[in-house]
Amino acid sequence: AGKSWASVAEAQNLYRHLAKLTYHKHLGWDGAALSGQHGLQRLFVGGVGAGADAAETYEASSPLISAFHRMTGDVSKLYGLANPDALSVKRQRTLPVSCKVYDLLNFASEVATHHADEYGARSSQAWLGTLISGEYDLENSCDAYVDFQDFFVDRKLDGETALDLQSMQG
Repeated sequence: AGKSWASVAEAQNLYRHLAKLTYHKHLGWDGAALSGQHGLQRLFVGGVGAGADAAETYEASSPLISAFHRMTGDVSKLYGLANPDALSVKRQRTLPVSCKVYDLLNFASEVATHHADEYGARSSQAWLGTLISGEYDLENSCDAYVDFQDFFVDRKLDGETALDLQSMQG
């Protein structure tokens, strides 16, 4: 995973997972920032590197989505697209984002262990298992190796733990 650039398709897959967790409020402070079907619709349409309107709106209200976009880079600017979903899935699998597969795995693991309730943690671990068990789209595509980040999300839960979040929801 450390030797493979993440593809637009892999990043979009994680983005959709995060958007669902955010919408259904399985991410503590982050889940409360968005609500309603319209919010989810704009998140999905925005995707990786969502473009000015959607990205700015949701990055401002969601530190998790903002951290995700910092990690993957702005696909809209990189490839001159209004929406990454305009590309076919086959093409998305051949284009890299600005992080490695290891970073996607690390980000999903951080969400599962530090920012999600029980359901969010389980579904994030399932997402991890699915990515790990398959072949990476751009396997062994990286020649240079750099140090990896330990954490991607700057804002913490202000002393709350995932168990505290569960008890608040119940």
